[in-house]
Amino acid sequence: MLALADRVGGIVDHSFSPLLLANMAVARTSGWVTATFAEVANRADAILVVGGDPGPRFPRFRERLVANAHPLYRQHPPEVLYVGPREEVLDASCAALVAREELLDALGLLAMLVCGMPAKRPLQHPAALALEAIAARLAAAHYAAIVWDVAAFLPGEAEYGVELISAMLRGLNAKTRCVGLPLGGSGNGIGAMQAALWQTGWPLPVGLTADAPVHDPQLFSGSRRIAAGEADVLVWVAALTSDAPPPGALPVIAIVADDIDLPEPPAVEIRVGIPAIDHAGAIFRADTVIALPLRPARPSARPTVADAAKAILASLPEAS
Repeated sequence: MLALADRVGGIVDHSFSPLLLANMAVARTSGWVTATFAEVANRADAILVVGGDPGPRFPRFRERLVANAHPLYRQHPPEVLYVGPREEVLDASCAALVAREELLDALGLLAMLVCGMPAKRPLQHPAALALEAIAARLAAAHYAAIVWDVAAFLPGEAEYGVELISAMLRGLNAKTRCVGLPLGGSGNGIGAMQAALWQTGWPLPVGLTADAPVHDPQLFSGSRRIAAGEADVLVWVAALTSDAPPPGALPVIAIVADDIDLPEPPAVEIRVGIPAIDHAGAIFRADTVIALPLRPARPSARPTVADAAKAILASLPEAS
Protein backbone atom coordinates (compact mmCIF):
# COMPACT_ATOMS: atom_id res chain seq x y z
CA MET A 1 0.00 0.00 0.00
CA LEU A 2 1.26 3.47 -0.74
CA ALA A 3 0.05 6.98 -0.13
CA LEU A 4 1.31 10.07 -1.90
CA ALA A 5 1.00 13.51 -0.37
CA ASP A 6 1.27 16.83 -2.17
CA ARG A 7 0.42 20.42 -1.37
CA VAL A 8 -3.32 19.98 -1.68
CA GLY A 9 -4.01 16.50 -0.37
CA GLY A 10 -3.15 12.92 -1.20
CA ILE A 11 -4.04 9.65 -2.83
CA VAL A 12 -4.18 6.08 -1.62
CA ASP A 13 -3.09 3.29 -3.94
CA HIS A 14 -2.21 -0.37 -3.43
CA SER A 15 0.45 -0.83 -6.07
CA PHE A 16 2.44 1.08 -8.61
CA SER A 17 1.47 -1.41 -11.29
CA PRO A 18 -2.08 -1.86 -12.64
CA LEU A 19 -2.13 -5.56 -11.82
CA LEU A 20 -4.72 -5.38 -9.07
CA LEU A 21 -6.93 -3.10 -11.15
CA ALA A 22 -6.78 -5.29 -14.26
CA ASN A 23 -9.17 -7.94 -12.95
CA MET A 24 -11.62 -5.35 -11.63
CA ALA A 25 -11.53 -3.28 -14.80
CA VAL A 26 -12.41 -6.25 -17.00
CA ALA A 27 -15.06 -7.58 -14.61
CA ARG A 28 -16.65 -4.13 -14.47
CA THR A 29 -16.77 -3.59 -18.24
CA SER A 30 -17.46 -7.03 -19.68
CA GLY A 31 -18.42 -9.37 -16.83
CA TRP A 32 -17.17 -12.89 -16.22
CA VAL A 33 -17.98 -16.17 -14.48
CA THR A 34 -15.82 -17.03 -11.49
CA ALA A 35 -15.81 -19.66 -8.74
CA THR A 36 -14.45 -20.32 -5.28
CA PHE A 37 -11.67 -22.71 -4.31
CA ALA A 38 -14.24 -25.23 -3.12
CA GLU A 39 -16.09 -25.32 -6.43
CA VAL A 40 -12.90 -25.85 -8.43
CA ALA A 41 -11.59 -28.47 -5.98
CA ASN A 42 -14.83 -30.45 -6.03
CA ARG A 43 -16.14 -30.03 -9.58
CA ALA A 44 -13.45 -29.21 -12.13
CA ASP A 45 -12.47 -32.00 -14.49
CA ALA A 46 -10.12 -29.73 -16.49
CA ILE A 47 -7.99 -26.86 -15.16
CA LEU A 48 -6.18 -24.47 -17.48
CA VAL A 49 -3.33 -22.61 -15.77
CA VAL A 50 -2.27 -19.41 -17.53
CA GLY A 51 1.06 -17.66 -17.18
CA GLY A 52 3.14 -19.86 -14.89
CA ASP A 53 3.15 -22.33 -12.02
CA PRO A 54 1.03 -20.90 -9.16
CA GLY A 55 3.04 -22.96 -6.66
CA PRO A 56 5.65 -20.38 -5.60
CA ARG A 57 3.04 -17.70 -4.78
CA PHE A 58 0.21 -20.06 -3.80
CA PRO A 59 1.94 -23.10 -2.25
CA ARG A 60 -1.21 -25.14 -1.58
CA PHE A 61 -2.77 -24.68 -5.01
CA ARG A 62 -1.97 -28.19 -6.25
CA GLU A 63 -2.62 -29.88 -2.91
CA ARG A 64 -6.03 -28.30 -2.33
CA LEU A 65 -7.43 -27.85 -5.84
CA VAL A 66 -5.77 -30.36 -8.17
CA ALA A 67 -4.99 -33.22 -5.79
CA ASN A 68 -8.13 -33.02 -3.66
CA ALA A 69 -8.38 -36.53 -2.23
CA HIS A 70 -12.12 -36.45 -1.58
CA PRO A 71 -13.92 -34.44 -4.28
CA LEU A 72 -17.69 -34.29 -4.00
CA TYR A 73 -18.77 -34.09 -7.62
CA ARG A 74 -16.10 -35.70 -9.81
CA GLN A 75 -14.70 -39.21 -9.98
CA HIS A 76 -11.15 -38.56 -11.22
CA PRO A 77 -8.45 -35.93 -10.75
CA PRO A 78 -8.78 -32.99 -13.15
CA GLU A 79 -6.74 -32.81 -16.31
CA VAL A 80 -4.23 -29.97 -16.02
CA LEU A 81 -3.59 -27.78 -19.08
CA TYR A 82 -1.00 -25.02 -19.32
CA VAL A 83 -0.24 -21.91 -21.37
CA GLY A 84 2.87 -20.06 -20.28
CA PRO A 85 6.66 -19.84 -20.17
CA ARG A 86 8.76 -22.95 -20.41
CA GLU A 87 10.84 -22.01 -17.34
CA GLU A 88 7.73 -22.05 -15.13
CA VAL A 89 6.01 -25.08 -16.61
CA LEU A 90 4.10 -27.32 -14.26
CA ASP A 91 3.12 -30.95 -14.67
CA ALA A 92 0.39 -30.80 -17.32
CA SER A 93 -1.10 -33.25 -19.78
CA CYS A 94 -1.08 -30.62 -22.52
CA ALA A 95 1.11 -27.53 -22.48
CA ALA A 96 1.53 -24.62 -24.91
CA LEU A 97 4.99 -23.32 -24.05
CA VAL A 98 5.59 -19.72 -25.07
CA ALA A 99 7.95 -16.95 -24.02
CA ARG A 100 6.45 -14.46 -21.60
CA GLU A 101 6.61 -11.86 -24.36
CA GLU A 102 4.40 -14.14 -26.47
CA LEU A 103 1.83 -14.96 -23.78
CA LEU A 104 -0.69 -12.36 -24.94
CA ASP A 105 -0.50 -13.55 -28.57
CA ALA A 106 -0.99 -17.17 -27.47
CA LEU A 107 -4.03 -16.23 -25.39
CA GLY A 108 -5.46 -14.31 -28.34
CA LEU A 109 -5.15 -17.36 -30.55
CA LEU A 110 -6.61 -19.63 -27.86
CA ALA A 111 -9.56 -17.26 -27.39
CA MET A 112 -10.18 -17.36 -31.14
CA LEU A 113 -10.14 -21.16 -31.12
CA VAL A 114 -12.34 -21.44 -28.01
CA CYS A 115 -14.91 -18.99 -29.36
CA GLY A 116 -15.06 -20.78 -32.73
CA MET A 117 -13.74 -17.88 -34.81
CA PRO A 118 -12.48 -19.30 -38.14
CA ALA A 119 -8.94 -18.45 -39.17
CA LYS A 120 -8.49 -16.80 -42.58
CA ARG A 121 -5.31 -18.79 -43.20
CA PRO A 122 -3.59 -21.81 -41.61
CA LEU A 123 -2.28 -21.09 -38.13
CA GLN A 124 1.47 -20.44 -38.16
CA HIS A 125 2.00 -20.01 -34.41
CA PRO A 126 4.70 -22.39 -33.04
CA ALA A 127 2.31 -23.50 -30.28
CA ALA A 128 -0.72 -23.76 -32.58
CA LEU A 129 -1.15 -27.52 -32.26
CA ALA A 130 -0.97 -27.42 -28.46
CA LEU A 131 -3.40 -24.48 -28.33
CA GLU A 132 -5.84 -26.34 -30.60
CA ALA A 133 -5.64 -29.37 -28.28
CA ILE A 134 -6.23 -27.20 -25.21
CA ALA A 135 -9.26 -25.54 -26.84
CA ALA A 136 -10.72 -28.95 -27.70
CA ARG A 137 -10.22 -30.29 -24.18
CA LEU A 138 -11.80 -27.22 -22.58
CA ALA A 139 -14.81 -27.57 -24.87
CA ALA A 140 -15.16 -31.26 -24.01
CA ALA A 141 -14.93 -30.76 -20.25
CA HIS A 142 -18.03 -30.94 -18.08
CA TYR A 143 -16.72 -28.30 -15.67
CA ALA A 144 -13.53 -26.50 -16.66
CA ALA A 145 -11.66 -23.80 -14.77
CA ILE A 146 -9.20 -21.19 -16.03
CA VAL A 147 -6.73 -20.08 -13.35
CA TRP A 148 -4.55 -17.01 -13.63
CA ASP A 149 -2.46 -14.59 -11.59
CA VAL A 150 -2.22 -11.12 -13.13
CA ALA A 151 1.39 -10.88 -11.94
CA ALA A 152 2.26 -13.40 -14.68
CA PHE A 153 1.70 -10.82 -17.41
CA LEU A 154 4.22 -8.25 -18.58
CA PRO A 155 3.66 -4.66 -17.40
CA GLY A 156 0.88 -3.05 -19.39
CA GLU A 157 -0.52 -6.37 -20.67
CA ALA A 158 -2.48 -7.62 -17.65
CA GLU A 159 -5.81 -6.02 -18.57
CA TYR A 160 -5.61 -7.30 -22.16
CA GLY A 161 -4.78 -10.79 -20.95
CA VAL A 162 -7.67 -10.84 -18.50
CA GLU A 163 -10.00 -9.56 -21.22
CA LEU A 164 -9.01 -12.50 -23.45
CA ILE A 165 -9.60 -14.94 -20.59
CA SER A 166 -12.99 -13.32 -19.98
CA ALA A 167 -13.85 -13.79 -23.66
CA MET A 168 -12.92 -17.48 -23.38
CA LEU A 169 -15.17 -17.86 -20.35
CA ARG A 170 -18.10 -16.36 -22.23
CA GLY A 171 -17.45 -18.53 -25.28
CA LEU A 172 -17.11 -21.76 -23.33
CA ASN A 173 -20.20 -21.15 -21.20
CA ALA A 174 -22.28 -21.00 -24.36
CA LYS A 175 -21.70 -24.74 -24.85
CA THR A 176 -20.40 -26.18 -21.55
CA ARG A 177 -19.51 -25.03 -18.04
CA CYS A 178 -16.31 -23.08 -17.43
CA VAL A 179 -15.37 -20.79 -14.55
CA GLY A 180 -12.53 -18.40 -13.90
CA LEU A 181 -10.33 -18.39 -10.81
CA PRO A 182 -8.35 -15.15 -10.54
CA LEU A 183 -5.78 -15.60 -7.81
CA GLY A 184 -5.75 -12.62 -5.49
CA GLY A 185 -2.03 -12.27 -5.01
CA SER A 186 -0.13 -11.31 -1.90
CA GLY A 187 -0.33 -8.24 0.26
CA ASN A 188 -4.10 -8.50 0.78
CA GLY A 189 -4.71 -6.27 -2.22
CA ILE A 190 -8.35 -7.33 -2.43
CA GLY A 191 -8.74 -6.47 1.24
CA ALA A 192 -7.36 -2.99 0.61
CA MET A 193 -9.72 -2.61 -2.33
CA GLN A 194 -12.72 -3.70 -0.26
CA ALA A 195 -11.75 -1.33 2.58
CA ALA A 196 -11.55 1.56 0.12
CA LEU A 197 -14.99 0.67 -1.26
CA TRP A 198 -16.42 0.49 2.24
CA GLN A 199 -14.92 3.79 3.41
CA THR A 200 -15.09 5.92 0.24
CA GLY A 201 -17.48 4.25 -2.18
CA TRP A 202 -14.66 3.78 -4.72
CA PRO A 203 -12.01 1.12 -5.41
CA LEU A 204 -8.32 2.03 -5.33
CA PRO A 205 -6.67 4.27 -6.30
CA VAL A 206 -8.69 6.96 -4.56
CA GLY A 207 -7.92 10.67 -4.62
CA LEU A 208 -8.59 12.56 -1.41
CA THR A 209 -7.74 16.02 -2.72
CA ALA A 210 -11.28 17.21 -3.43
CA ASP A 211 -14.35 17.67 -1.27
CA ALA A 212 -15.28 14.02 -1.88
CA PRO A 213 -13.24 10.89 -2.74
CA VAL A 214 -12.53 10.49 -6.46
CA HIS A 215 -11.54 7.35 -8.38
CA ASP A 216 -9.34 7.74 -11.45
CA PRO A 217 -6.85 4.92 -12.18
CA GLN A 218 -4.75 7.03 -14.55
CA LEU A 219 -4.77 10.36 -12.73
CA PHE A 220 -4.09 8.79 -9.34
CA SER A 221 -1.58 6.18 -10.48
CA GLY A 222 1.24 6.17 -7.94
CA SER A 223 3.97 5.54 -10.50
CA ARG A 224 2.64 8.27 -12.80
CA ARG A 225 2.48 10.85 -10.02
CA ILE A 226 6.02 10.13 -8.90
CA ALA A 227 7.34 10.28 -12.47
CA ALA A 228 5.51 13.58 -13.02
CA GLY A 229 6.91 15.12 -9.87
CA GLU A 230 3.46 15.67 -8.38
CA ALA A 231 4.22 14.19 -4.94
CA ASP A 232 6.21 15.50 -1.98
CA VAL A 233 6.42 12.38 0.14
CA LEU A 234 5.76 8.65 -0.15
CA VAL A 235 4.19 6.67 2.69
CA TRP A 236 5.00 3.00 2.12
CA VAL A 237 3.07 0.36 4.08
CA ALA A 238 4.11 -3.31 3.92
CA ALA A 239 3.19 -5.66 6.73
CA LEU A 240 2.36 -8.79 4.70
CA THR A 241 4.84 -8.72 1.83
CA SER A 242 8.58 -8.19 1.54
CA ASP A 243 8.23 -5.43 -1.05
CA ALA A 244 10.44 -2.41 -0.48
CA PRO A 245 9.61 1.11 -1.66
CA PRO A 246 10.89 2.06 -5.11
CA PRO A 247 14.16 4.01 -5.25
CA GLY A 248 13.78 7.70 -5.92
CA ALA A 249 14.22 11.23 -4.69
CA LEU A 250 11.01 11.36 -2.64
CA PRO A 251 11.26 11.29 1.16
CA VAL A 252 9.84 7.96 2.35
CA ILE A 253 7.87 7.19 5.49
CA ALA A 254 8.22 3.40 5.76
CA ILE A 255 5.68 1.51 7.88
CA VAL A 256 6.97 -2.02 7.43
CA ALA A 257 7.38 -5.38 9.14
CA ASP A 258 10.67 -6.53 10.65
CA ASP A 259 11.58 -8.92 7.84
CA ILE A 260 11.60 -6.21 5.15
CA ASP A 261 15.01 -4.92 4.11
CA LEU A 262 14.95 -1.31 2.98
CA PRO A 263 17.50 -0.68 0.20
CA GLU A 264 17.75 3.00 1.13
CA PRO A 265 17.34 4.60 4.58
CA PRO A 266 13.88 6.18 4.74
CA ALA A 267 13.18 9.59 6.17
CA VAL A 268 11.06 7.90 8.83
CA GLU A 269 11.01 4.18 9.67
CA ILE A 270 8.28 2.55 11.75
CA ARG A 271 8.47 -1.20 12.29
CA VAL A 272 5.10 -2.90 12.78
CA GLY A 273 3.81 -6.37 13.52
CA ILE A 274 2.68 -8.96 11.00
CA PRO A 275 -1.03 -9.90 10.92
CA ALA A 276 -1.66 -13.50 12.05
CA ILE A 277 1.80 -13.60 13.69
CA ASP A 278 2.08 -10.56 15.94
CA HIS A 279 -1.53 -9.42 16.10
CA ALA A 280 -5.06 -10.15 14.91
CA GLY A 281 -6.48 -8.94 11.61
CA ALA A 282 -8.44 -9.95 8.56
CA ILE A 283 -7.41 -10.99 5.05
CA PHE A 284 -9.21 -11.88 1.85
CA ARG A 285 -8.54 -15.38 0.63
CA ALA A 286 -6.65 -15.76 -2.64
CA ASP A 287 -9.86 -16.61 -4.56
CA THR A 288 -10.95 -13.04 -3.64
CA VAL A 289 -14.27 -14.22 -2.20
CA ILE A 290 -14.01 -14.82 1.54
CA ALA A 291 -12.59 -12.63 4.31
CA LEU A 292 -10.75 -14.71 6.91
CA PRO A 293 -10.14 -13.61 10.52
CA LEU A 294 -6.52 -13.79 11.65
CA ARG A 295 -5.38 -14.57 15.18
CA PRO A 296 -1.97 -13.72 16.65
CA ALA A 297 0.47 -16.62 16.95
CA ARG A 298 2.80 -15.08 19.54
CA PRO A 299 2.98 -12.24 22.05
CA SER A 300 4.42 -9.11 20.48
CA ALA A 301 5.03 -5.49 21.41
CA ARG A 302 5.04 -4.39 17.79
CA PRO A 303 2.25 -1.94 16.89
CA THR A 304 -0.20 -2.64 14.11
CA VAL A 305 -0.31 -0.56 10.94
CA ALA A 306 -3.53 0.96 12.29
CA ASP A 307 -1.75 1.91 15.53
CA ALA A 308 1.01 3.63 13.57
CA ALA A 309 -1.45 5.47 11.36
CA LYS A 310 -3.48 6.66 14.35
CA ALA A 311 -0.36 7.93 16.07
CA ILE A 312 0.71 9.85 12.97
CA LEU A 313 -2.74 11.40 12.60
CA ALA A 314 -2.78 12.38 16.26
CA SER A 315 0.56 14.15 15.83
CA LEU A 316 -0.51 16.21 12.81
CA PRO A 317 -1.43 19.84 13.44
CA GLU A 318 -5.10 20.59 13.09
CA ALA A 319 -6.12 22.12 9.79
CA SER A 320 -6.66 25.85 10.02
